[in-house]
Amino acid sequence: MQEKGSYAESKWFSSPFQRWAPEARDDLFAQIEYVPVAAERFRSGLVPKLPAPGLNVISTLTEQQALIARGLVKQTLYTAYAHRIVAHYVKAFDFIPYFRSDRDGEKRSDDYKPFSFATHRELDVFVGILNSSIFYLWFVAYSDVYHCGRELILDFPADIAALARSEPFLEATRNLMLAYAKTAVRRAVPYEKTGLVEYDEFYPQRVKAEIDRIDEQLGPMMGLSAEQLDYVINYDIKYRMGQEAEVEADD
Repeated sequence: MQEKGSYAESKWFSSPFQRWAPEARDDLFAQIEYVPVAAERFRSGLVPKLPAPGLNVISTLTEQQALIARGLVKQTLYTAYAHRIVAHYVKAFDFIPYFRSDRDGEKRSDDYKPFSFATHRELDVFVGILNSSIFYLWFVAYSDVYHCGRELILDFPADIAALARSEPFLEATRNLMLAYAKTAVRRAVPYEKTGLVEYDEFYPQRVKAEIDRIDEQLGPMMGLSAEQLDYVINYDIKYRMGQEAEVEADD
């Protein structure tokens, strides 16, 4: 194992993250490809697991000097809520999604983690970024592709204050929130420990057009070319659009 200080002198390779159907399991290893990864693409010792075009996008994103972490403040009225479990989309909202159980009453689900900002515009920026396919690519690159942890979010390279000056980007985010609210479905599921649990379930596949408009605004501001943006919007599209329901009643 190489020491961390010798990354720059080493050659590193990574295999892209793969999804597959059960019937493809026998051919899985034959499909593995390895791509070179520059040491500069490591984040907290993690190697990004993307194909070459995805690594190219990551290289462009990391040219940004600021991080989301710099835009965060202590608790204010301007708080966003990001779901910590991800299937094919990262979800974040400028409102608290409905959640109620017989045991605890109405409350915020513990799976939605709060992030506070100095202004509502900066909150909208954060919500837009996390719902974007650009951030989803970052999530796949550096996560276990299941948990969207706080450190991963705060390490994303973005200047929150600068992006908050873009009215078209903020409008795209607000339109997505309206679309999510319009397409949400109230579910009720009985659990042995908590009794009946009611919650709002969201379907990102139904609002993909609104998500794409966020990327179309965010991409150029992050330095992405038209070719890179097209790659991001269509990344993993077969699987992302093929799964309809995403259960969120984890408490």
